[in-house]
Amino acid sequence: MTRPTPRPTRTFPRRARLTAGIAGLSLAAGSVAGVIAVAGGGSATVAAPAPTGAPPTTVAGPAGASGSAPAGAPTTDARTGTAATGTGRTDWDAPAANVTAAPASVVGDVAANQPVRIVTVRSVDGRPSVVTTTVNGRASATAAVAAAQRDATTVSVGVDRVLRLSVTSDDPRRAAQWALTTLRAEQTWTATTGKTVTVAVVDTGVQASHPDLAGSVLSGVDLVRDDPKSIDGSKDDNGHGTHVAGIIAAVANNRIGVAGLAPGAKILPVRVLDGDGAGYDSDIADGIVRAVDRGATVVNLSIGGTEAGATSYAVRYALSKNVVVVAAAGNEREEGNPVSYPAADAGVIGVAATDWSDTDAPFSNTGDYVDVAAPGVGIWSTYRGSTYKQLSGTSMATPYVAAAAALIRAVSPDLTPAAVGSLLERTATDLGTVGRDDATGHGLVDPYAAVCSLVTCGGSTTPTAGPTGSPTSSPTTSPSPSTSPTAPAS
Repeated sequence: MTRPTPRPTRTFPRRARLTAGIAGLSLAAGSVAGVIAVAGGGSATVAAPAPTGAPPTTVAGPAGASGSAPAGAPTTDARTGTAATGTGRTDWDAPAANVTAAPASVVGDVAANQPVRIVTVRSVDGRPSVVTTTVNGRASATAAVAAAQRDATTVSVGVDRVLRLSVTSDDPRRAAQWALTTLRAEQTWTATTGKTVTVAVVDTGVQASHPDLAGSVLSGVDLVRDDPKSIDGSKDDNGHGTHVAGIIAAVANNRIGVAGLAPGAKILPVRVLDGDGAGYDSDIADGIVRAVDRGATVVNLSIGGTEAGATSYAVRYALSKNVVVVAAAGNEREEGNPVSYPAADAGVIGVAATDWSDTDAPFSNTGDYVDVAAPGVGIWSTYRGSTYKQLSGTSMATPYVAAAAALIRAVSPDLTPAAVGSLLERTATDLGTVGRDDATGHGLVDPYAAVCSLVTCGGSTTPTAGPTGSPTSSPTTSPSPSTSPTAPAS
């Protein structure tokens, strides 16, 4: 096995914003969105081309594997060692506009002598193959794009972007886990805790040894390749991924720390961002594909950006495999409020953030791609170093919706991603303007109403819904701490 290629030092100027943590992580100019710098949220920047010293042509393979080839040489897939040829088109891989655009326009403003990575997404045997080629300067980058465009298997090609995330702490003294009270977690657990469902957390990794995640974290993948010993996604030098994982599946009723909304679910950690919160769009795309191939039925993306790149094709692939994809709406409302991808991609459940008064958070992006909202301000959860931290952002709201999807999938595994999204919308509690609005979508997600529309909860009859789709019994919004979780049903 070849030695993993070290991650290059990033010394180039940042050009795109990424939000994760409080409001989610957002990607502009080719980045991902999801966290904001509020109560422990964060911001991330995406640089245009890759830095000097980036590795040569590679095809993402199993964790720890890498390959190289000179610019312009035939590319091989590190998974199989075979040439990346053979179409086998499916329903996710309609070619992007960049496949037929002028190569120079795809390259954009790359400088004459600037090192740059070109990322190509190819359809190989019905799944995305993410390939990167490192070249030097605008002319070579243009030639690399043109070469990729001539390959009949290419569905997307462009400049690989670097994502960066920074998270800050929020210290308001809020009662612990007000969000679980609002979302009626214990009541929902009388029907299910999400057992049998695997949720992929595509993020900075997840500390599998955290006492409050014991037994909940599966062996995953590490695509950052900054540590040859890190291969299973359990390395998290940042803390963001561990925080997200705890919101979903921290162990309940164990007299330790906090509880997740779906404490019976399993977490599949997919590390695509390093300790500084930086990572490539190509790694995120490859991480999604691997999560799907490993059996995840829900994918959490507390990341986002203003350009759809390779990640969008990986999302299409996930949806084509009946996997629910949930993504953060972004935290940049006060910085131009850009449309955030992958939340804005068709079929993805886009999530905005609310506070304890059921008001949309001021940092939470708005737009017609916002489907539902969830608590995202002052959220306590697990954190790196076996600690706990209070963060805010659409990055925190997103895992609550991913957990709700896991609860739904646990009682009704045959529901399609579209059906899961529709159910979450129909049972949400309407907020703000009557009916759907761009700030909170169809309203505050209500896992109890969604699950109990499918099965009987707590020995009571299935709750009825009002005209707007909100349950007749409104959830409690006071920030009082939740009591010790009831014994989970399943």
